[in-house]
Amino acid sequence: MRGCDFMLLYFEVKNFKLFQDQVSLSMMANTKIRVKPEWTMSQQNIFTEKHPILRAAAIYGANASGKSSLIEALEILRQAITIGKNRKTGKFFGITPFKKNPEMKKCPTEFTIGILVKGVRYEYFLSLDRERVYQESLYYYPQSGRRLCFRRNRNTGSIIRQQYHFGKGMGPTNELYGLAAAAGEETFLFASKDYAIFKEVFSWFTDTLGMIGSDEFPTERFTVEYAAKHDKMGKVVELLQKADFPIKEVKFVEKKVTEADLSGVPLSEKMKEEILESNFTDMKISTLHDTPFGNVEFSISEESEGTRKFFS
Repeated sequence: MRGCDFMLLYFEVKNFKLFQDQVSLSMMANTKIRVKPEWTMSQQNIFTEKHPILRAAAIYGANASGKSSLIEALEILRQAITIGKNRKTGKFFGITPFKKNPEMKKCPTEFTIGILVKGVRYEYFLSLDRERVYQESLYYYPQSGRRLCFRRNRNTGSIIRQQYHFGKGMGPTNELYGLAAAAGEETFLFASKDYAIFKEVFSWFTDTLGMIGSDEFPTERFTVEYAAKHDKMGKVVELLQKADFPIKEVKFVEKKVTEADLSGVPLSEKMKEEILESNFTDMKISTLHDTPFGNVEFSISEESEGTRKFFS
């Protein structure tokens, strides 16, 4: 199997962290880049013969412009498909709508991704919030045009239910609707990961898509403790603003860790006792942003990776 038979073609996300409107990352070469064939992969399968694909791409932009958020969105989509919901909370991991417009909190986050699987293009769409899937679809593109694999919509009428439609040749109807019932509020790809054609698409997210991140632990707490001790928090905010971060205030609350805080945490009883005896404290850090919709507060974990590294 040739390398470009399994590739990312494009990725789009809407209503996620810094993105209110849809933003896109495309690996499809435009007409200017096609004149430099060494930058693209082409003539290697039916799809790339007509649509050369970039060998590499870079994302650049100003501080807090969403570079790391775009990559994080791709990872959140991968987790929704391959891991499903958090078994402890019953919610999807990391779904964070655009916070600077309060109206967007009521709207789902949307993902669209185009991929190559064995040289065939697939397009997957997912609309969800932290608790449920609203829309989900998968199409593939053989030589004869676009074909439906499956499509689901959440009916929000008097009876709330999921409506499914399956394309021809996807499998026996009773088996497909059995998978749909098993999916519940999970993604259908997660529920059908061991089934025929869906298995190959699911495997793309587990075996082909690799996310390489930093192993560094954030040290925002050190910055806050030092600034608070030496009355320098105003200087920290001033420095952030000079670096074009739209932060007008940094807040923090420190409290002693209690037995209730450790409930459900996968630690030995001995280790929990040592933590409680040591008077260990937990610190919640947040930032206040000045937006057209008023002041909006972010937890430090909701800030971009670049913002957190600069802050640290």
